[in-house]
Amino acid sequence: MECLPFSFVERKLARLNASLSFISEETGVHYLVIVAAKAEARLACALPDNFGLTATASSSDAYYSDLDCTSRAFVLLAFCSLDNEEDLSAQNLFGLIADTLTRYSKPWDAIVVMVGDNCAANQLISNKIGGIPCSSYYSRRDSLGAASP
Repeated sequence: MECLPFSFVERKLARLNASLSFISEETGVHYLVIVAAKAEARLACALPDNFGLTATASSSDAYYSDLDCTSRAFVLLAFCSLDNEEDLSAQNLFGLIADTLTRYSKPWDAIVVMVGDNCAANQLISNKIGGIPCSSYYSRRDSLGAASP
């Protein structure tokens, strides 16, 4: 392969977009907020009456792809506290879930199962919500490993 300059783009449309003029931070943030609002509205419309939660509490900020739901019949919402959070406690995760449910106008009863990586956080949240079934990532991985030939 030739050593082409970074500015070289093969596709015509990509080339046009690569040479756009600079925009201000205010304009960038403005359009980012619009895109986020559109995505949020689309999720609110697509969110079923009942769904499951996946939550990474204090032990990791990783997303586990083995929990992906590729079917529209089963929906899992992934919750992960931000890396810059000072308090990664179960109570903080509970507050994050409560705020998100409020944002999408969903009751606590809409949650039918919770999958997480922190047993203490799972138990606290499950008890506060009213005893929803909980599973851990590790038991999920173990059952997937045992089920595979």
